[in-house]
Amino acid sequence: TVPCKYREAEAKCPNFMNDFWEACGVSCEILEGGSLQVGDSIQVIPNSYKPKRCNVGLKPQGFFKKPAVRSIADVKAAIIPVPIAIVLSLMDAEGFERVEKGYNSVEQHFFSPRAYRVGMFVKDYVRTPLLLVSGGVAVVAVVIGLASKI
Repeated sequence: TVPCKYREAEAKCPNFMNDFWEACGVSCEILEGGSLQVGDSIQVIPNSYKPKRCNVGLKPQGFFKKPAVRSIADVKAAIIPVPIAIVLSLMDAEGFERVEKGYNSVEQHFFSPRAYRVGMFVKDYVRTPLLLVSGGVAVVAVVIGLASKI
């Protein structure tokens, strides 16, 4: 629903997600590589429905509901918590900022304002010193390890 939310805002089509919820794409497993062209036929393999094979990750149940029927609890459960924003900012600082700027370009938000502020603080003031310190500790550990072998 995140890409759909972005496209809905970008195209200025309110309720797009609600109106086309049942007409969404097909989820499938690729069994053999190749190319598909418009007009190619595809088929469902009989008795192949195995929902437990799909790993939906940490998505809350509300993610799979039509937006118009989501409860307040569903919406709140979908908010990215501050600790996750911190981890994302530490792992990929540029990507963290880029995704929010992309959503902001269509007057939307990917992160809550608080999670984004904290993530940007981590990006700007914590990430580099943390990387330098952890890199320094690794170098010292290697030097000590080599020295102990002499």
